[in-house]
Amino acid sequence: MTCPNCKTEHTGEAKFCGNCGHALTEQAAGHRAEQQLIRSAPTQAVASNEKVEQAKQFASGYFQFFKNALKAPSAIMKSGHIEVRNGIISLVLICFLFACMFYRMMSQATSVATRFAPEVPAPSFFGESVKIFLFLLILVLFVGFIVFVSGKLMKSSFSFLETLGVWGTVSTPVVAVLVIALLFSFLTIFLAAFFLGIAVSWMSVCMIVSIVKLDRGGLDPVYTLIVANILISIVSWIILWSYIQTIINTLTGSFSGFY
Repeated sequence: MTCPNCKTEHTGEAKFCGNCGHALTEQAAGHRAEQQLIRSAPTQAVASNEKVEQAKQFASGYFQFFKNALKAPSAIMKSGHIEVRNGIISLVLICFLFACMFYRMMSQATSVATRFAPEVPAPSFFGESVKIFLFLLILVLFVGFIVFVSGKLMKSSFSFLETLGVWGTVSTPVVAVLVIALLFSFLTIFLAAFFLGIAVSWMSVCMIVSIVKLDRGGLDPVYTLIVANILISIVSWIILWSYIQTIINTLTGSFSGFY
């Protein structure tokens, strides 16, 4: 350690300079802090690089999963390995893309309505899309639970998360259909509505395929599907009706004020 006053060299344990008497404790504390910063800098850089690498691996892994699921959605069950995480990610993406599509359709409907009722409020992306996204997430959880219960009726050993993974894996191609629908929504709303209808029908088919894939005996799949569809219809109506009623009241109020 070097004295900052007279530049005399000392050992690390010295507290005062033996030549001029200057205190060395402040310098020692500063020296230790500097050494800690030097040591922590590479650690922080390594942690940052690790996060970047993890994000790259995560994106690359899902992209590979997406390509495989796009080629053969139901083939994932043949190997006995269930892509739980990637399947759930697909369900979340589907909810997000559905929310974006609903926002686009509401925007188009509002632009037409403002020609007759200028006071009709324009929908907010972060307001309306987030609400629809949350509603769809809740709907997916309820439907996933119904699929899980249906599997239990057929003596399936899969957990709730594994059931969501199966349903999400089979439904992964819907992500591509919704991306196409979203792109067409900026060109023509009619083609976008057409692809949106395909996506909704596809999700229903995927739900049926998922239940059939869970069959291990027990209740006959036909009766299981009937029970599942009745429950899903009830849950869908309860969850979506509140939001649909809000939209109807908003538009009705705007047009009644116009007339």
